Amino acid sequence: MADARVPLIRFKFDGIPIDLPYAKLNAISVPENVDVFNSLFLININEICWRSLSGVRANKSILQHVPNLQVYQSLLRCVKFWAKRRGIYGHAQGFFGGIHLAVLAAFVCRRQPHAHLITLVLIFFQTFASWPWPMPVVLEDGVMPLPPNNISILMPIQLPSSPNEYCYSNMIRSTVYRIRQEFIDAHALTKEILRPEFDWKILFEPFPYVKMYARFLKIRLSCPREDELGGWVGKVKSRMRCLLIKLEELQGFCDPNPTEYVDINIKEPNKVFYWGLCPGRSCNMNIDSIRKDFMMNIFTGCEGPIGRLELKVVKASEVPIQKTNMGSRGSRRNIVYMPQNFVGCLAGNGNVGCVS
Repeated sequence: MADARVPLIRFKFDGIPIDLPYAKLNAISVPENVDVFNSLFLININEICWRSLSGVRANKSILQHVPNLQVYQSLLRCVKFWAKRRGIYGHAQGFFGGIHLAVLAAFVCRRQPHAHLITLVLIFFQTFASWPWPMPVVLEDGVMPLPPNNISILMPIQLPSSPNEYCYSNMIRSTVYRIRQEFIDAHALTKEILRPEFDWKILFEPFPYVKMYARFLKIRLSCPREDELGGWVGKVKSRMRCLLIKLEELQGFCDPNPTEYVDINIKEPNKVFYWGLCPGRSCNMNIDSIRKDFMMNIFTGCEGPIGRLELKVVKASEVPIQKTNMGSRGSRRNIVYMPQNFVGCLAGNGNVGCVS
């Protein structure tokens, strides 16, 4: 996409989704162990390359701030799994991205350097259930970042290594409400987490969309060819914030489920999203007008193949039931998810390749 905020290559390796950003440095050659904090590499780079490097710099900065790397990685994997199960992990849909949760987990670990993992889980939800947003979360001690110059940043989280920058966010009022409610609910559930009989399953139960909403906006994206679908879905997801804002204006509330489904009733390769709508208001929406405005936004600066986009309001009975699973490597049912399941991975030489 010509106007992508951060250019990247998106792929899966051994079933693990990876976003690989890239940047052009003003250097004749780049060493294998390039120091991204070296100011010489940052001279005269453009804004897009600066944003690409910001993620790498932030990850390295986080690793330098946490007191116990393995405990931090375990906490991060735990809260990311919780966020995915509760439907609040999906940057394109206005929820948390990986960098947001990485900073929040590091924030807790840094302030409780000797706490055990279970205690950190308790403190994590306790801290952010009562956090006075929009007060910023700042990882580095003694750093007072400038107030967000973008008033749309509803949950400001300081970007590590860049004191005056905040993690980019697509959040809107509806998604912030959902996130805050999930923090409050998780805090209530984990008050008894230190008891041996605590049932971990209740913390990771999937969010019950079909019980919470009577109607949904069905968003179906399709292409004639499978190899074109990924690019088309990526283009649409990069503009979903515009659709979210429009729905919030019309409905007052929208809950964009980040889960991607497949419509088995059509032959074309496709991806489907189901977004919960505000009760009592969905019947009066002009879907054709909403689709037309959204497509015009997608076409602006869009390159490459264009697929089909269909919008339709459907009943809860038409939404597929989400299966309980542990990811793309296989299904596991009736499992008690204990904290020891959330372990970080170290390279053979003891160095860390990533924090998520």
